Amino acid sequence: MNISFIKQLNNIDKASFEKPIFLEPMSSIFEKLDSLYSPDDCDCLYNLIRCQKLIISRCNKNDFEEMNEFISISKILLKQLKNESLVLGKIFLYPSLSYFYYKINNYRLANYYINNTIKFDDLLTDKFPILHLHKLHHIVNKHKILVKNKKYTECANLFFNVFNYLISSKEIPKCGKFNTLLLNNLYEVVPLEIIFDGFSRSYLVCILENSEVEKAFLKNMLFQNYSMYKDHKNKYIVAFINYHSIQKYLFNNVIQYKKILKFFKENDYYHFDTYKLLIIKKLFYMTNNNNIKNILIDIVREKLNFKEPENLINSFF
Repeated sequence: MNISFIKQLNNIDKASFEKPIFLEPMSSIFEKLDSLYSPDDCDCLYNLIRCQKLIISRCNKNDFEEMNEFISISKILLKQLKNESLVLGKIFLYPSLSYFYYKINNYRLANYYINNTIKFDDLLTDKFPILHLHKLHHIVNKHKILVKNKKYTECANLFFNVFNYLISSKEIPKCGKFNTLLLNNLYEVVPLEIIFDGFSRSYLVCILENSEVEKAFLKNMLFQNYSMYKDHKNKYIVAFINYHSIQKYLFNNVIQYKKILKFFKENDYYHFDTYKLLIIKKLFYMTNNNNIKNILIDIVREKLNFKEPENLINSFF
């Protein structure tokens, strides 16, 4: 590996920090409940929202005893709702039930609740366009179940299909309603930049721990046609495509020095540090030179804001 290239890489300025993009997609629905539904229904829906958040919180703490109590309460609340209110209540609750069953390794029920969330989102998307984003989010969440079942190619295809839809409006197979109108209505509420940011974060977290998914994604012949979008006005999409063009070479043990340096210089927002980490990870395992390895570790620590870079890099293999 070219030592001058490594030095140039080390001399690139640290990525700047910007306020991270954050969105509570359902807040626009919460704000409208009182004007759309009866007081009794609203009380149930608000309590279901609280239950959902408490179930997820207890799941994260592995506090299953108290969590089961909230699940029981939420099911009682659902029985008090009818028609559209019931559908909305299930949309609020079911993602947390999917997460619960995922946490206890019951992937069949986790999949059941996530698929029903997607189905119910379609029923109310015309009334609440933001539910199309909710649906996309939970389609992406299906990747966690696929990884647990070691279905890496299917997982990679899921990510590609969502990417393909966001870029060209081509429908995602076997996931209900998709069309240009739905997507355009969503973009009026939430900019593409925010939506793509959420998608790419999920993808990056996945491939950080599962290189098999990235390999399968790179082998997808359809994705290779997306170089035409390298001049897209959205910087997240451009970075996503350019990152994969670099990784495609690296997986074949070819280092594109100029492309890598250009990528590190142009993507100067900290969000892209994970892309850079994945590139450095691959470079690390392409060299036997310990001096170069040490420089790469320093870059991960000092320039990319990752603590304990040795453990981070070694954890991938």
